Amino acid sequence: LPHAEGIVSGLGYRFQGDMPPDWYRENHQHISYIHPEKNIPVEIHWHISRRAHLSRIRIVDTDIMERWWERAQNIEFSGSKALMLCPEDLIFHLCLHFFKHRFISQDESFTSKGALIQMCDIFQTLKHYRGKIDWVRLKSEAEKHRIESLISTTLFIVREIMGEHEDVFHDVHRRIRSEDLDKELVRLMKRRILMRDDDRTLVPNTLVQSQIAHTFQEKVKILARGVFPHPEVIAKRYSVPSSSKRIYFYYVISPFSLLLKHMHVLWNIPHVKEEIILKRWISG
Repeated sequence: LPHAEGIVSGLGYRFQGDMPPDWYRENHQHISYIHPEKNIPVEIHWHISRRAHLSRIRIVDTDIMERWWERAQNIEFSGSKALMLCPEDLIFHLCLHFFKHRFISQDESFTSKGALIQMCDIFQTLKHYRGKIDWVRLKSEAEKHRIESLISTTLFIVREIMGEHEDVFHDVHRRIRSEDLDKELVRLMKRRILMRDDDRTLVPNTLVQSQIAHTFQEKVKILARGVFPHPEVIAKRYSVPSSSKRIYFYYVISPFSLLLKHMHVLWNIPHVKEEIILKRWISG
């Protein structure tokens, strides 16, 4: 990593991030650089996932990266030699990456932004390598990291959006059993992927998180924290000094102001249920 950063810095790129570089090296899976004149961003990756990701897309062991380097294939592109992922690891990563961008963070709702171009990547990869993909290896790797349902769900959503294309999806049908799929979930995701983000109802994350909690006590705690947060949060929310006694007044009006702010949610309960289904699934 220091060697790669040295090369990028030597080419005139500068670190870009909201946190110090050391924070990214310890807590993230990549570090970002940008060229001040060309405005070209570069991300140096050392992993495909991190601990902060939702459980279904969280892979933290380093063995997987070592195996990927071992299986990497030599290619020549524009006169330069490079390594690229083997077909199975490429499909694995594209499926994981697809869902990582549908659920950007713990606090975000399901988003359609960028979904179609990522699905085109998956479709073209399947098309390019058809007949050459080792599905046994892909299935084994997926099972090892407990994301087999994530990969099968992704591939079936791609088929739903792109159409049948029997030449491309023949092996997918043969190797991945459709009876193991949650078909209602696939239909829901397909509809949401084809929906513009600004056409959907924004559901408060506190409400969604409380509904996917396992126990009644956890649900109550999450809702209580959302309605009556830490004094620092109240101070920031209502623009008052954290030392002011007026904070106690805002604790009284907080439930009513939140109700007014999110009144639209009450008229769109089906959308709230969809958000809960999606978040519950990606949370494993």
